Amino acid sequence: MKAILFDLDGTLLPINMDDFESLYFKGLSSHFMDWMKPNELIEMVWKATVAMVMSQDDRSNEAVFFEAFTPLIGEHRLDEAKNRFESFYLGNFSDLKKALYPTPSWKPILKELRNKGFTLVCATNPIFPKIATEQRLSWIDLDFEDFDLVTTFESSKACKPQLKYYQDIFEFIGVHPTEAIMIGNDTFEDTVVSHLGTQTYLVTNYIKESSKGSLPTTHRGNRDECIAFLQQLPTIGEKQ
Repeated sequence: MKAILFDLDGTLLPINMDDFESLYFKGLSSHFMDWMKPNELIEMVWKATVAMVMSQDDRSNEAVFFEAFTPLIGEHRLDEAKNRFESFYLGNFSDLKKALYPTPSWKPILKELRNKGFTLVCATNPIFPKIATEQRLSWIDLDFEDFDLVTTFESSKACKPQLKYYQDIFEFIGVHPTEAIMIGNDTFEDTVVSHLGTQTYLVTNYIKESSKGSLPTTHRGNRDECIAFLQQLPTIGEKQ
């Protein structure tokens, strides 16, 4: 094994995704109250997000999102809408921290794995801009420097659960899928990578039962059991 991929929301970030989504849209819609009702903005964002998740071309997720979002919000308001998104992420997006459960940091095990020579990826579904991902990592005492790659919607060209999302990661880090493991809490989005021959570890603390169903996972356990599993991995180059 040479690379370890970590999901963020619900895995490294100790949060229930239903709570996260509720607080997220409440905070975001407050920046558009003079334009529309919250449910109208939520519908627009979801439509653009679905277009991004379903996209099969080679454009960035950011480009696909705003192509779908523009006719919904109006081209004449797009620049101002982008400013309002940024204002939200720089401002009361941090209110979502209130939904986090008290949990020890993953930073020590990430440092240990890096010292053992593993390539580390924060394989968070790239539907958020870099600024939002930086914020979420900072809430748990992590940052981009703790990983060899962090996926964001500016730099990624596919989303989970598309296999292209994972294929792009493996191409970027130069590791064969069979030489990696994906650590996540979603029973489908984080385990679908097994179709490429990648091992998976389903973390059960904040497990997300996908509407798409569940796929078999190589390993399964809570956060502490997962960390114990990672601690016993040998240094790269040592015989296993």
